[in-house]
Amino acid sequence: MLLIWVAAIAIAFLYIYNNKKNKHVYECAKKFPGPKAYPIFGNSLDFATNSNGIFKKIQQFTNQYDRFFRIWNNGRLFLFCKDYQDAEVLLSNNVNITKSDQYRFTLPWIGQGLINATGSRWRAHRKIITPTFHFKILQEFLDVFNRNGLIMCEKLAAHAGKGPIDVFPYLNLLALDNICETAMGINMNIQKNSETTYVKAVKTMCKIISMRMFKVWLMPDLLFKMSKYYKMQQDALKILHGTTEKVIKQRRQELREKKDGNKKTEDDFYERKKLGFLDLLIQSEEGSKLTDREVREQVDTFMFAGHDTISSALSFSLYCLAHNPELQEKAYQEQLSIFGDSDRLPTFADIQEMKYLEKVVKEAQRLFPSIPLIGRLISEDLELPGGYLVPKGAEIILLTWGLHRDPRVWKNPEQFDPENFSPDAIQVRNPYSYVPFSAGSRNCIGQKYAMLELKATVAKVLRKFKILPSPYEKDQIELAAEVVMISTTGINLCIESRS
Repeated sequence: MLLIWVAAIAIAFLYIYNNKKNKHVYECAKKFPGPKAYPIFGNSLDFATNSNGIFKKIQQFTNQYDRFFRIWNNGRLFLFCKDYQDAEVLLSNNVNITKSDQYRFTLPWIGQGLINATGSRWRAHRKIITPTFHFKILQEFLDVFNRNGLIMCEKLAAHAGKGPIDVFPYLNLLALDNICETAMGINMNIQKNSETTYVKAVKTMCKIISMRMFKVWLMPDLLFKMSKYYKMQQDALKILHGTTEKVIKQRRQELREKKDGNKKTEDDFYERKKLGFLDLLIQSEEGSKLTDREVREQVDTFMFAGHDTISSALSFSLYCLAHNPELQEKAYQEQLSIFGDSDRLPTFADIQEMKYLEKVVKEAQRLFPSIPLIGRLISEDLELPGGYLVPKGAEIILLTWGLHRDPRVWKNPEQFDPENFSPDAIQVRNPYSYVPFSAGSRNCIGQKYAMLELKATVAKVLRKFKILPSPYEKDQIELAAEVVMISTTGINLCIESRS
């Protein structure tokens, strides 16, 4: 009984101390609507479920509260917003550029790459890396997308006319092949060797990052290190970092030998293809000043950010086309107008001609944004329109899912309509009402790369297959916001050969 009283007094003392310490935060929070929060627990019990259940709860609150809602979790204030005016204030702000605390779970893998870096480090590295995404360089990557896309279509062709299949794993391996070759300049042939240790390590890390974002008992580092997942993470990191470091070392050696006029030695580590981001980075005048660790963090960041996001976007683009056959036919007719009945591979100029397909991909990203939540840690008080003050130490979570379905902006917001991205429609819309690649100074540096890959891949699928929805109720999508937007039941579609 004495111990119970001591514990109760200690909890009460901490509660009073916390209230006094965070008085400014609490005063600001009173102005924001939200579900009832309980002492100590806050709103954590509302989210004590899996990733699918958490996303459903977020959708519920998004629909229940008009502009924004606040959540208390682990003693911290989270403000979820979906208004384009709030989005503009947040994303155009050049002070509050630090990512949400949830991103810390990616640190063991990608360190202080562009995703996690902040302040002067982020600005310096962004300036160094930006030239590697020049459109002339992106044109060179189209060969990679074409070659790997053909392999993916061969895999899908084996299932044509045989009922529904989950297309996500095929698109995921394709995206991994593409990013390995464009980021590191090596061809791992992942689609043909999907059980390699590197692929398994990538999947393990993505799984662990996702779990730590949603499982409360894995969030504290101390508890995580006591779990079996910590050992799994360490083993995966040894492979991931080891691979990247070996490629960096090999490439630096090749560049030194070339500079010295020596004959380049070949390494059978992986088959080298075209120059990747890694080569371009370490050859640039500013990039060569980066340490091996800094280069590794940037390359690993490309690997992390450049495969799951693309996989999600490709999957939902095909899903939307399958469920809108008339629009799929329109997109297919555009392909015929460009290629006729030939089977030639698209050029960069061909990709630019795919105006309607670009609308399709953008509309799919409106309804199913690859990044459904964008988080910022507020380092200085931030005032939103209407006199609402978000206090220092709070986090703002921008709900791109809700932002993209705002009925004040979008006619029939739940309907798939590529004409939402006609030039006239875009012109009258606030640019911050559609941010699948974020916006402002911290917008996605790879968005042109992503659009090129998405158009090249979807076009290839359209030319070879007709895509149909699964007839089975069990195959209906169940959305979840994990590292990216996914369906926990897969993206199950039927495929029919056009030939």
